[in-house]
Amino acid sequence: EFSCGDICWSPDGLTLAFLSDRRPDGDASGTAETQIWTVSAEGGDIAALPAPSGDKAGLAWSPDGRSLAYIGNPDPQDQWGTNNDRVFVQPAGGNETARDLTGHTDKAVGELTIADVGGGGGESLVWSADSLRLFFPVSENGDTRIYSVPAEGGELTALTPEGHVVGGFSMAGDTIAYTLGSSTVPAEVYVGDRQVSDLNRAWSDEIALQAPISFALDAGDGGIVP
Repeated sequence: EFSCGDICWSPDGLTLAFLSDRRPDGDASGTAETQIWTVSAEGGDIAALPAPSGDKAGLAWSPDGRSLAYIGNPDPQDQWGTNNDRVFVQPAGGNETARDLTGHTDKAVGELTIADVGGGGGESLVWSADSLRLFFPVSENGDTRIYSVPAEGGELTALTPEGHVVGGFSMAGDTIAYTLGSSTVPAEVYVGDRQVSDLNRAWSDEIALQAPISFALDAGDGGIVP
């Protein structure tokens, strides 16, 4: 009767956490609401964890087992995603409030850049091995970049370059791997700041691509639309 998604293991391998809207007729309610649930890896009854209202995705359990993080929109009325998604952290046992790690910025968390050089894949929210930082994609000004932020809150740090689109990323310990492309360069695989694949070299040597021109429009309220 209800769908489930965004499943993750507890670090001890005994419990699974997942996201599900299990309200009766929740899809016809006019609000976006996702709850966090847990179940034993051996099977059994599921249990709801206390969590703030709103839609959620990208659930991730911290390696020390103390916290759950997710990407979410705290406004249940915002079904169409007009607000920026944010990164939240809450205790693994649940809480009615969660720490908002990105809401103090104007950055939209997620792979939102629509382009032929884009395309999501891999993980969307990842803890560092010491449970002190979180890694996630941010879409801004036509780019998709990987950022990190301290789990206790603080400033965001960009890990990939401007003018590019990250198609997906994965972590091994504190080492990041990702695919990176641009409007004139097909995506290739990188580890850290080092390119490790060159699959499109023969094709790229045969053609000349026209670089697009970037421009911005006045939004009329003091802002711009890039």
